Amino acid sequence: MDEREVVQEVNAQFYRALEQLSIEAMEEVWLHDASVKCIHPGWAALSGWETVWESWVGIFEHTKMMTVDLSDVEVTVEGDVAWVVCVENISSVSERGMTGGQAVATNIFYRTDEGWKLVHHHASPTPPAEGHGPTPGEEET
Repeated sequence: MDEREVVQEVNAQFYRALEQLSIEAMEEVWLHDASVKCIHPGWAALSGWETVWESWVGIFEHTKMMTVDLSDVEVTVEGDVAWVVCVENISSVSERGMTGGQAVATNIFYRTDEGWKLVHHHASPTPPAEGHGPTPGEEET
C-alpha cells in the first residue's frame, strides 16, 4: 500500500468513527495534542485535543444516527504531512429530527511514530448549486 492509500484509509477510519458515533474510534484517529484544530460546519474553530474531543462527545450524545458518503476525494502526501479534500454527503437523525446536506472538508494528517494522525478537520457547507457567490472584489447582485 502506498502512502496515499494509507492516508485514504485513515481518512476512511475518521468517517467510520463518525458514522459509528464512537468516541473511542475517534480517539484512535486524532493526534492528542494542543496543536490540533477542528471546524465543524457553522462552528468557530476549536483548538486543542481536549476541546476537539469534547465537541465530538457532544455531537455523538445528541445524534442517533449518521451516514457520510464521500465524493470527489483527493489525497495529497508531501513528506510527513498529508491532506484530503472531499465532499461529505451527510444524513443524520438527532433530537431535532432528520437532516441532510453537503459539506466540503479538508482533513490534514501528520505522520507520527504511531502512523498517520488527524491534526486538522475543517468542514464547510457547500454553496447553493445555482452559484458560487461573488469572487473577491465583486459585489453581490
